[in-house]
Amino acid sequence: MLNTNQFLEPDVITVPTGGRPLTLVYVTNSKHPISKASSRKTLCHYRKQIQKVRHVLTSDDPATLLREEIRSLSKNEKNSLLKDAGITLDISPEQGLAIKADLTLPWNKIRMIRRWLKGSGICLASERKQCQLAATLVGDNLDAEIAPLTFLTASKNEEI
Repeated sequence: MLNTNQFLEPDVITVPTGGRPLTLVYVTNSKHPISKASSRKTLCHYRKQIQKVRHVLTSDDPATLLREEIRSLSKNEKNSLLKDAGITLDISPEQGLAIKADLTLPWNKIRMIRRWLKGSGICLASERKQCQLAATLVGDNLDAEIAPLTFLTASKNEEI
């Protein structure tokens, strides 16, 4: 007897066996290799089919299999995949300010680092946002005292 899930997902059929049930997933074969020139509709169709297979393989967390697939790629393949997909990494103002403080860099060096990182697909938060965050963090917590830079010597002369 087939499962009742087949009416909800017609491409997935579970067949009972003597032990573990057998799950069948319908996947279409493509006549032509998929490339960047493929239509958006075709790519979306195959993406949905792959998601369905991932869901059947790991019913609790389909993203687990995707993470393992990406981990298995080489470093160059990962970088080209990120670049082709247009994925960028955003560094928050808090993290940017922490980088500046930890490395004790002036703002002009942070600007140079921001330009360099942008070429690699990493976006550092703007200087304005980081300055505003620094102002809110310091706020009224910074106390300063005016100290005299001249001192009186024993002969009552001022000395710097």
